[in-house]
Amino acid sequence: MITMAEIGLRVRQAREAIGMPQAEVARGLGINRSSLSRIESGERAVSAVEIGRLARMLDRSPSYLLGATQAAPEALVHGENVGPGDQAPLVRFLDHCEEYASLERLVFGEPSDWLPSYGARRELGAAEQGEELAREERSRLGLGSAAVRDMVAVIEEQGGKLYAEFAPESRVMGAFHSSDDLGPCVFVNQGAVETRPDFSAAHEYCHLLVDRETIGSYACLGSRKTGSRPFHEIRADSFAAAFLMPREAVEALARRYGVEGVESVVHLQRHFGTSYEAVLRRLGGLDLIDEAKGKQLSEARHSVVDRLLGGAVATTDGASDARENVATGRRFRLLALGAFRQGRISGGKLAEVLGLSREEALELVGEIGEDTTSGEAV
Repeated sequence: MITMAEIGLRVRQAREAIGMPQAEVARGLGINRSSLSRIESGERAVSAVEIGRLARMLDRSPSYLLGATQAAPEALVHGENVGPGDQAPLVRFLDHCEEYASLERLVFGEPSDWLPSYGARRELGAAEQGEELAREERSRLGLGSAAVRDMVAVIEEQGGKLYAEFAPESRVMGAFHSSDDLGPCVFVNQGAVETRPDFSAAHEYCHLLVDRETIGSYACLGSRKTGSRPFHEIRADSFAAAFLMPREAVEALARRYGVEGVESVVHLQRHFGTSYEAVLRRLGGLDLIDEAKGKQLSEARHSVVDRLLGGAVATTDGASDARENVATGRRFRLLALGAFRQGRISGGKLAEVLGLSREEALELVGEIGEDTTSGEAV
């Protein structure tokens, strides 16, 4: 049975890992600082209510603070942020991982796990930790500043198990679970992240790298309100953005092509394999666009540009319309759009070089902005 001293040590280590002062934790518990100091030194017992509050503040599971070294699968399905409507896909996820682990035992004798375990940098904030961790992991994997073309392959090559399912009825965007029995496991709900499955997978990958030994498992609901989100969720989002869109590569492409209109954002989206919204958040986070520009680009239509630069646009019947012009290449089309935006070619010439009908060209001109300097009619 775990002692008060061991609980106190875990509380102190968890608090220091996220850089939270004793006074702040004490206020959250409704006690004074000296009482918290006595808890951390093992001189004062901790009530069940206090354990629950500490777990929420310190981004640890109650079972971890009480000495558990393994996360039970039931802890994921019945987590406090998981509702009844969220449980079915998580059960199927764990069932899949059990079958996967059984196959690994037949072939290798035990579940695979080649992942490193990174400690939290308590001197850094959540976003800074995610950025630094992404830089270290890309270096470890030898990725340099290259785009990650297959996040599933990255996870599987490190011994992770990935299960994706279209479950729009569930609020869970993704989840992770890790134990000796199953190894490291990742769930992505494609019904909740249709435009960002790789981002969600990278987010969960961060949890495996940093949180699998402390939290063990967690279902991510993906709230955009940063201030209300757990420390480990902010860190994982920062990691995903930096891992998929490394600073140096984004800045280099922004310098090369500019960030004037939707075509620039779509190009970055296609290059890095992320969503349009993820690119905008990354550009804003790197101060490559200001808030006003981000809002303008966020609200702009870009379906024709998306098709033109090699994307796929969902239709009302769920099909997709993908038009990748392999004869000219994406850079040629991006340059044509840039030349038109700068007033160096007419709308008619733009339609000609891109092989567009008059209707398509008119729609395209409307998308890339009314402020183009080319005044010639299409």
